Amino acid sequence: MLKLYVFVSTLLVSLYANSFINIESLRQTFKDGFSGSSGTQISGSSGNTDVFEVGANSQNIYKEEQREYIFITNYKYGEASGLKNSHQGNGHVRYSQGFASFWAWETFGQMEFNEFQQLKLRTLLGGGLRVRLHKNEGTTFYSGWGLFYEDETIKQAPDQANFRGNLYLSARSLVTNDMEVVVIAYYQPSLKRVDDYRIQGTFGMEFKVSDQLSWVNQASYSEDSMPPFGIEKIDVSYSVGFNFTY
Repeated sequence: MLKLYVFVSTLLVSLYANSFINIESLRQTFKDGFSGSSGTQISGSSGNTDVFEVGANSQNIYKEEQREYIFITNYKYGEASGLKNSHQGNGHVRYSQGFASFWAWETFGQMEFNEFQQLKLRTLLGGGLRVRLHKNEGTTFYSGWGLFYEDETIKQAPDQANFRGNLYLSARSLVTNDMEVVVIAYYQPSLKRVDDYRIQGTFGMEFKVSDQLSWVNQASYSEDSMPPFGIEKIDVSYSVGFNFTY
């Protein structure tokens, strides 16, 4: 009865937000084979307030013993009063290979754009090490150290290319059988200048409504110490939605 109430009471709210993609939850699965999580969102209103927003995401992972193959896509488009106010998307691929009981190396590539951050296209390729700091039946704690090369095409500014460090901490806790919490923090300093860095933190909660449907919540903070001219250094966002797991 409680699950039904949560589902109904948040359904309308979820239509106005992006779904949280819980990559760490799927990475901790013990079974080999293919699994994934996908969601779509569409919302709108007309009359006194004209708003339209659509989004989609898909995360897929294939595990084979100590190997992981990961593919992620996200897209979002929005309008308010007939004017575009959001347009962004990205695609991410990753390969991870364990070589000890708690060590793994990984390589990854990514392409993304964000029209309202003047980013026409960012491509990056990198790799690094991932280490398991703690793991039991309900809690996992990982750390990663690596490097990537990025190439950016920016509107009304010169193109940029740069090497960056890629440091992260990832924690996941299964609070109850139906609820889990994930916290992820990234620090990405430029190798050219110590005052050029990016920080991102995400806090997410996921509640199981059924075996395949989850109600998900996310809050995130991102900071770019040297953004393009006219772009704010800090972005804060939150979302509520549903994901379907397969």
